[in-house]
Amino acid sequence: MVTGVVVVWILSGILCAFIAQSKGRSVAGWAIAGILFGLFALIPLALLSSNVPQTQAAPASLPQAGKEIATVEQASAEVNYCSQCGARIDDTGAMFCKSCGNRLKQ
Repeated sequence: MVTGVVVVWILSGILCAFIAQSKGRSVAGWAIAGILFGLFALIPLALLSSNVPQTQAAPASLPQAGKEIATVEQASAEVNYCSQCGARIDDTGAMFCKSCGNRLKQ
């Protein structure tokens, strides 16, 4: 009887560790919680959201051969940033940064 309870507690610790790993949570912490609290540790673990960053979706269509692709240098040349604070400058004719007041180079 006692060995059955111990086996359930250890298995719940292992199960908590696997679920925590799949959700990007602390494996050791949740394994210990599973061993200490048994199946009761599965309830909050099941309710926690995933901590794994989402991967970006693939573009809808890939560029076809023969079409010009903008390089990083071309894309960054179209957008201006403040050299002092790094804020994005939308107005190309702006003389001062709206965020920090730094005088912009023309």
